[in-house]
Amino acid sequence: MDRGNYQRGGGDNTGRGEQQIGGGIQQQQVVGGPPQSSGINSYLAFLAITPNFEIGVDRNMTCVLGRILPPPDLKLGSQSRHHVNDKCQSSLVGKSVVEGKEIQRWALIDFSSKNHRDLKRQVDVFVDKLKDRYLRLGINMEEPVVKHFTHMNELSAVGKVSETKIGIVTQCCLSSNAYYNAKDQFLANLCLKINAKLGGSNMELMERLPNFGSEDNVMFIGADVNHHTGKDSDKCPSIAAVVATVNWPAANRYAARVEGFGRSYIRKYHFGQLSTSKATHYHVLHDEHGFSSDRLQKLIYNMCFTFARCTKPVSLVPPVYYADLVAYRGRMFQEVLMEMNASSSTTSSVSFEQSFYKLHNDLQNIMFFV
Repeated sequence: MDRGNYQRGGGDNTGRGEQQIGGGIQQQQVVGGPPQSSGINSYLAFLAITPNFEIGVDRNMTCVLGRILPPPDLKLGSQSRHHVNDKCQSSLVGKSVVEGKEIQRWALIDFSSKNHRDLKRQVDVFVDKLKDRYLRLGINMEEPVVKHFTHMNELSAVGKVSETKIGIVTQCCLSSNAYYNAKDQFLANLCLKINAKLGGSNMELMERLPNFGSEDNVMFIGADVNHHTGKDSDKCPSIAAVVATVNWPAANRYAARVEGFGRSYIRKYHFGQLSTSKATHYHVLHDEHGFSSDRLQKLIYNMCFTFARCTKPVSLVPPVYYADLVAYRGRMFQEVLMEMNASSSTTSSVSFEQSFYKLHNDLQNIMFFV
């Protein structure tokens, strides 16, 4: 089965300018906790807004009890133990993935321009860099069998056809990142996504996940719902998605399906560069295993290090994060159907249910949505 790697873009140099502006804004936002809190109090005192609303705001922020969990050790490529640094980030320098999927046949399509002469050199350089980064992860990538240049603004239809009709996975990226600013970290994350989509395994926990007192395999399940918020929301059903692990005990590969009050705790993202990380609130709805708070928090925390897209942990546990990605993808395909049916005056929610996409059999049990 052929695999596709789709390249999107928009414009020549505008991407670089936008990145420079975005980088400057980020630098201004990098403020530590104490300076940030004192700054908020200073603004409140200087602006004197609260008296106008006849309310009072305590200058002393609320103190809450918390603790710092140690990051887990990861396995990258070999059985050797890999220690995560104090910023909770794994380094891929000199490391390979646990299980790499070789790419023998793939295609690159540039949607930013029909004039391939202007971009041919940039494309060749990008391909060489991507192959080299893939090889440094311990995986071989052949030359693309096709390099095609065209112009197309809407890529949703490409993804729908690829994943429902043809049975190939796609990977999009901005031409501004690929051609003008192809940093090693960008290429590494791109390779991680491609390998995960092809059924590979990027990283695993060295410490085996608990089997909950049973010798049987354990399945982690994530679910999410995406609601349409546009003007035609009354005609569009909500998209429900469910993912579940298919490899135990690593439990880092998920298969997805899309169909049209208890204990709780809050866990904050481990290291927030911009000091704007939002905490995630977890609720325990039902517990048959008698988890202690420590054991449950450690389980969720450690699983967040297995997210396939990058080398940093995520704040939302991966099964739920993946379900959110699948539900969003289902919404994207539904929008394609809306555009196809735009000329019809009888469009309704029933027509969407009948024509809703069915994933190609070749993609049923791989992480095409990463």
